[in-house]
Amino acid sequence: MRSTGETAVYDFALPQHKPQGRQPRESPSVGPFVPVVFTPWDKPSLSDRLLVCFGALSLLQATGILADAGTLISGDSYHRRTVKIADHVARTRQTIDAIATTCRSRAEGNRESADR
Repeated sequence: MRSTGETAVYDFALPQHKPQGRQPRESPSVGPFVPVVFTPWDKPSLSDRLLVCFGALSLLQATGILADAGTLISGDSYHRRTVKIADHVARTRQTIDAIATTCRSRAEGNRESADR
């Protein structure tokens, strides 16, 4: 993993050496970018999965490509879980819309106070 300030890049490349006896698995196609969230807790919550989806929506806005899945890395053992974006996109958009509504109402309230 490389970290540059607020950005972390996690190398998901598999090692070139493949142990004998294991069957190679095809990795799912998720596009060129994968949203990744790190959490210190061993058991990630719904909020953690929604943050992965938020990352996917952010990447969609920047690249025009919505990832099929993201990655959630948790706990001291860095357990890796795949998060299906489609399972959480509706709830994530609801949350974003609720935040936008709150921000708009506060901005309108501030304008009314300034007009007095």
